[in-house]
Formats: sequence, structure tokens, C-alpha cells
Amino acid sequence: MATAWEEVAQAGKEKRRELVLQGKEISKRIDKGGLDINIYRLVSLNYLEISGTTLSTIDSDVQKLENLTALVLCNNQLTNLPDEVGKLSKLKLLNVSNNKLESVPEVIGQLCELDTLNLGMNMLKSVPPVGSLKNLHIFNVSGNELEALPEGIFDSSLGHLSQIDAADNYITELGVEVNNLPHLNTLDLSNNKLTTVPTSLSLCAKLKELNMKGNKFKDRRFGKMVDQCQTKSVLEYLHNIWKKENQSSGKSGGKDKKKKKGKKAKDEVEDIIKNMVSILRFDDDVGVEVKVTPQVLSVRQYIVCCIVRDLKLDSKFKSFITLQVILDNLFG
Repeated sequence: MATAWEEVAQAGKEKRRELVLQGKEISKRIDKGGLDINIYRLVSLNYLEISGTTLSTIDSDVQKLENLTALVLCNNQLTNLPDEVGKLSKLKLLNVSNNKLESVPEVIGQLCELDTLNLGMNMLKSVPPVGSLKNLHIFNVSGNELEALPEGIFDSSLGHLSQIDAADNYITELGVEVNNLPHLNTLDLSNNKLTTVPTSLSLCAKLKELNMKGNKFKDRRFGKMVDQCQTKSVLEYLHNIWKKENQSSGKSGGKDKKKKKGKKAKDEVEDIIKNMVSILRFDDDVGVEVKVTPQVLSVRQYIVCCIVRDLKLDSKFKSFITLQVILDNLFG
């Protein structure tokens, strides 16, 4: 067996839980003889980082590191990941950002304990389904060549997902199911190919950071808001549209009740007008003079006045108030 690198030998001797290998010196060793295979004998490792090197492959023996909870392989030259990565059942963090990956094995979906998945800055055109990653909190696929987010990303079972970074891709659509993520806090879809956004996005109650700059939206007003306004204003704009869509979508349950109630009130008002109220018009040169102070004028520029005489309201007081409100809406 090849002589172990000093760092690897020391980690094995001391049964360390962490091992970090990075930089030019490690790159020189990799270029000369490949990655030290003795690393795969360090079964006590919880954290393994190999970063900033010329590493292009990971051996299938990585599956022997069964106690790994974090595997960081960022800023290397990786072109693929072995399927055996899917057997690291305790893995909570997988960071393979800034490599040359063109694909990711389907078995990534088996890493049920995964908390953070960082696939950013690669050459990915697609990502396997992620709906089974029920413990996922952070998902990063920025800087790839994706035309769509992976299947299952808006599955309601991903109740912990709080951050999605998919900036700098070619994504053309955001699924209407985005509101299935109750804890979504940050969503970055800047510099993609979006032209519309589902109004259901406004139902993400905990969304505080939304970045959609660099897209060409059909709704120009929305596009300007995305570029110039804060997340709160953008979501309010979407929510107003969402309310209009739902009012006109045939959700009639409570609406019919409101119509009936409104018709009843209208009928009552008409009865008052017919039976109790006579409305008179004064000629231009006859009538009552109403003086408005400057203080009142600053609040109401236009005022409609009426005088009510010889009217006993009694039990009709509520109806009279209803009439007053309607008149106010008509003339106010």
C-alpha cells in the first residue's frame, strides 16, 4: 500500500474526526500520484474537506467513510461523483460547488439527513428529484445551466427548506406550488429567463429576501418593482393580483352569502327611501348656507350635506346608518 500523506497518517493515528486538505501543495501531490487512497480508511471521520485543488475524481471507496456528516469538495476540478456517495447515510452537508460537474447521480435523493446541498458553479443542465430530502434547509444550484428547478423542490414534505439559490441559470418558470414551503426565507432567481411569476409566491409568509433581478418580465411594472423595491413591496403587488384572480375564479361559497346580504341591505335602504325619506332639491338661489372652516377643508375637500327633519328612527336606526354609508360611498 502506498505511503500515506503526513496529514492522513496523523489523522489515522489520532483517530481524528476532521480532516482538511487544500491548496497548491495538495494539488502537486494529486497531480503526481492522485489522491491518497488511505483517506478512505479513516472511518472515524465526521468532516472531510478537500478544496482548492486539481482533484478531478473521487473513488467509490468514499462509501467506507460511513460516519461522515459533512463532505466538502468545493473549488476543485471534479467532473463526476460516484454513485457510492448515496450510501453516506449520515451526511448532513454536501458541498461540491465550483467544479466541472455536468451531472449529479440520482442517489443524491437517498441522503435523507441532508441539511445543506450546494451544487453551485458547475455545468449542470439538470438535477435529480429532491422531494425525499425532508431535512433540507439550504439548496444552492446557482451558476449552472438549468432550465428548470428540480422535481420535488416545492414538495410540501420539504417543510424545513428556507433558502433556495438558483441565480445565474436559464430557468424559465417558477412553479405555482412554491407556497408549499412554509419556512422559505430566501429565494434568489436573479439572472434567469423568467417572464412571469406565480402570484402564489405572495403566500410564502416567511419570505424576507427575494431577488429576481436580471429577468425580463412581461409585466413591466412588476419588473421595475423587482429592480427598485424591497421584497415586501414586490410581494404585496403580487398578493393584490392573487386576490383579484381568486375573486374571479368562481370561489363562490362566501361570495354568494355576501351578495345575498348586500341585496337584503339594498332592499332595506330602498324601503327607507320609499317610506320615510323625501329628497328635495333647492334651487340655485335658495337653500341653506354651509360654512366650512379651513381645518375641515384640509381634511375633506368635497362635502355633501343634508338636513333631516321630522324623522323618527327608533328601530330603523341601523337601516338609516346603512343608507348613510351607501350615500357616502356614492358621493364621497
